[in-house]
Amino acid sequence: MEDASDKVKKGIKNQANVRMVTGDHIQTALTVAHRVGIINQAEKTLDGVALTGEEFRKRIGAYKKFWEPETQMWRIKFASKMKFKAVKDKLRIIARATDEDKLILIQGIKQEGGLVAMSGEKTSDATALKMASVGLCMGSGCTVAKENSDLVIMDNDFRSIHHAIMWGRTIFGNVRKFMQFQLTINITLCLIILLSSVSLGNSPFNVIQLLWINLIMDTLATIAICTEPFEVKNVSEASTARISRKDRIMNAVMWRNILGQSLYQLLAILILMYAGHAMFFDEPFNLITEKMRYDESDPENGIVANDPTNKMVLHTFIFHTFVLMSLFNQVNCRLIYEDDLNIFRTMFNNSWFWLVFIFEMLLQNYMIYMAPSYQLS
Repeated sequence: MEDASDKVKKGIKNQANVRMVTGDHIQTALTVAHRVGIINQAEKTLDGVALTGEEFRKRIGAYKKFWEPETQMWRIKFASKMKFKAVKDKLRIIARATDEDKLILIQGIKQEGGLVAMSGEKTSDATALKMASVGLCMGSGCTVAKENSDLVIMDNDFRSIHHAIMWGRTIFGNVRKFMQFQLTINITLCLIILLSSVSLGNSPFNVIQLLWINLIMDTLATIAICTEPFEVKNVSEASTARISRKDRIMNAVMWRNILGQSLYQLLAILILMYAGHAMFFDEPFNLITEKMRYDESDPENGIVANDPTNKMVLHTFIFHTFVLMSLFNQVNCRLIYEDDLNIFRTMFNNSWFWLVFIFEMLLQNYMIYMAPSYQLS
C-alpha cells in the first residue's frame, strides 16, 4: 500500500514542503506526521528527518540572535549557512521545540530566498507569525496571534491553507494569461497604426473602433481570462509548480506565443491593408487619396451623398478581421506552458469565458452586419 507521503513526493517539486514544529514528544510527533502524510514509514528511522529542538540547534552550529530596530523584528545570523542548509534539506519534524527554534527555521529558509507560511494560534507564536512570509492563524487562535498574522483561517481547517496556495498559484497563472493576450493586441495594434500612418497617411481604425478594441482588451478579457479555475489534472507540472520570488511574470514561452501570434496578425492585416482593394473590389482605388464617403450623389450608379466608399468598406473588413483574430487568440492564451499544446484541453472548465466570448462575438457581428454603415467608421 502506498503511503500518503509517497503520493506527495511523486510531484515534490510542485508541492509545499510541510514541516511540523511542535512541543510534543518526538514519538508522538513521528506518529502524527506519518498518519497525515508528512513522512512515510521508511523516513521514520532516517537520521535528520525528526529532531528535537536541542538536536536541531546543535546541528546547525553557532548562531547569533539580535534585534533589528529598522524592522522591529528579531534576526538570526548563522556562523555557517551550509550547516543549516544541510539540516534543513532533510528536516521534516522538530519536536520539543521552543519559540526560538521556530524563529531560526523561518529566518534560515527566508535567507535562502524561500517563502515561509507558518500556522499558529498561541501568544508564543506571535513573533514567528509576524516574521514568516505569510502568517496563518486559526480562527480559534488568541487575539495576539491573529493581530500578528496575515491571514485568519476562520474554519480551523488546514485544507483552507491548501486552498489558499492553490488559488494563489491560479491567480498568478491567470495574470500571465491576461498579459499574454493584452501584449499581443498592443504590439500588433501599435505596429499597424504606425505602418499605416507612415505609408498611407491614415489609420484603418477610427476612435470608436479603437475604444471597442480597448474594451475587448481590458474589461471583457479580464472577466474571461482571469476567471480561469485551478487545474487539478495537468499535462504539464508547470501549471502547479512552486513560484519563486525570482520568477518573472513574462517567461520565454509567453514571449514566443506573443511574438508568433503578433506576426501572424500583423501579416494578415498588412495584406488586407495594402492588397485588399485589389482582392475584393472590381475597381481598385487609391489608398491615400480616396475619401471615406462620397461628397455628391450619383443616381445613375446608385450613389447617395455621404454613403461609405470602398475605402471605408475595406477599413471595416480590416477592423472585423483584427477583432476576430483577437477574440480567437483568447482561446490560445488560456494555455501558457511549453509542452501544453492542446488548446481544447481546458475547453469546458470555465463557463464565464465562453459567456463573455459569445457576448463579444454577437456584439461584434451586430456592429458589422446590423448597424448602419456610418457607425462603423
